[in-house]
Amino acid sequence: RLHDVNAIANFRLGKTWKVTTAFVYATGQAYTEPVSYYRLVDSPVDNVIQTAQISRFQGARLPAYHRLDAGFTKSARFFGFADYELQLQLLNVYARKNIWFRFFEFSWAGTVEQTTVPQIPVPVPNIACTLTF
Repeated sequence: RLHDVNAIANFRLGKTWKVTTAFVYATGQAYTEPVSYYRLVDSPVDNVIQTAQISRFQGARLPAYHRLDAGFTKSARFFGFADYELQLQLLNVYARKNIWFRFFEFSWAGTVEQTTVPQIPVPVPNIACTLTF
C-alpha cells in the first residue's frame, strides 16, 4: 500500500458522555492478477494440469479502502463501588463494501470467473461494558 490515513475525533458531551469517530483510508492493495491460463493434457492417463499465466508481479491494485466508525461512551459509578464505562459502537457506518480479496476460477470452457470477497460489507454494531474496581 502506498498511503494510509487515520483520522480520529473525540468529543465530550457533558461529564459522562463521549462521542468518538474514526475514519480510515488506504490506497488499494497491490495484487498479482491472472491474465490467462493454459492446460497440459497427458493423453495416456488423462491427467490434466491447469496453469495460470499472471500479469506483472503486484501489477494490479484493488480499489481504495475506506470506512467510518462511530461510538458513544457513558462513564459513571456502578452502585457506588466501581466505575463503569458503557460503549456503543457502529463499525463501517456507511456500509462500504471494501474488497478483502479476489480469487479466480478457471472453467473448462476457457473462461475465467472472478469472485470478489468484501470485508465487513454491512454496519456492525458492538456493545461493551467495562467495570473498574
